[in-house]
Amino acid sequence: MNTIRSCFAAIVAFLVVAIDWSAADAVVCCNSSSVARGGGVAYCQNENRTFHTVEAIGGGTCDDNRTAVPVRKCCPPGRPYDPEVRFCGPAGADGDEYLRRMMQILRVGFRAVADAMMVGYDYEQPMCNATQVLVDVTAVEMEADPSAVELPPGYCFDVTPSYELLARTCRPRDQYCGQDGYTCVNKCYKLDKIIVVDDDSRDWKQSEKPSTLSAYETDADGRPVGQSNSTVLLYHVDLLCSRVKLLHDGFKLTTNGSLYHTDEDKLVPVTKYCLEYYAEAGPSMADSLLAFICAEDTESPAIRIPEQS
Repeated sequence: MNTIRSCFAAIVAFLVVAIDWSAADAVVCCNSSSVARGGGVAYCQNENRTFHTVEAIGGGTCDDNRTAVPVRKCCPPGRPYDPEVRFCGPAGADGDEYLRRMMQILRVGFRAVADAMMVGYDYEQPMCNATQVLVDVTAVEMEADPSAVELPPGYCFDVTPSYELLARTCRPRDQYCGQDGYTCVNKCYKLDKIIVVDDDSRDWKQSEKPSTLSAYETDADGRPVGQSNSTVLLYHVDLLCSRVKLLHDGFKLTTNGSLYHTDEDKLVPVTKYCLEYYAEAGPSMADSLLAFICAEDTESPAIRIPEQS
C-alpha cells in the first residue's frame, strides 16, 4: 500500500526537544463524556463553538476566558493514525503521548498553535462529499499560511505510531481515481460505518477495523490475474437502480474500479454497484464484505440497502 512519508517530520523530531511544553502544562477545562471514543456529542462550549475537549496550554488557565484555537485530531486522544492501514492505531501505554507529540510538532509549524493559550479539540476526520475522497497528506503538502490565526480548515491532524505528523483532508476524486497507484470504490454508506446483522434486522455501527479491500490487476479480457499494490480509496454516492442483487462472495475489485462478477464472468461498471462491510451481532464479530449490484433482470428479488437509524 502506498504510504506518503515526510522529511518535515524528521526535521521537527529534532526541534521538539527544544520546546518547553508538555502534557503536564495542559490543564483540562472541559472534557465531553464521549471523548474516549472520539465521537458522540461534543458539549464543551467556548464562545460560539463547541468542542469535545477544551484545554489551557502554554501557561494559560481555564479562567482566562480566551478564545480556543480549534485543533481537529483525526483519531481519539490516546490513539495514533496508522497510514499503512489508513486507520486509527491502538492506544499507547501513555494515553497523552500521541496528543503531546502532535501538539509539539504543530507548535513548531503553525503560529496559531505556538501562540495559543487555549485549545479546543475535536476527534473526527473530515466528512467528504460525493465528489471527493479522503486522503493522507504530509505537512509539506498542506497549502497553509503558517502565520494564520487558525489551522488550515478542512484538515484533521495526527501523528503516526512513529510520531510523524500527518494530516487528512478531502480532495476531488478525479485527482486520484484512475490514476497510477489508486483505485476508488463506492462504499454503500458512510465511510466510518458498517452493517450489523442481528437475526432478521440490520443496523449500522461505528467501524472498529481498517478496510482490508484489495484491487486486482486484470488481463486483456478484464479477468483478475493477481493482487495489485494499489491504494484503495473509499467514497460514497447513492446507488441509483430499481433492483439490486446481493453478493456475499464471488466478486473482486479491479484496479480500474470495476467489479468482476465471477459467476457471470463479467465486469460490473463503477456506477452499477457498491460495496459494504457487515458483521454478525456479538462480541467477537468478524467483518465480511458484501456487494450490492444493480440487477438487469426483473426476476431478481428487490434488496434494500438499510438506512441508518
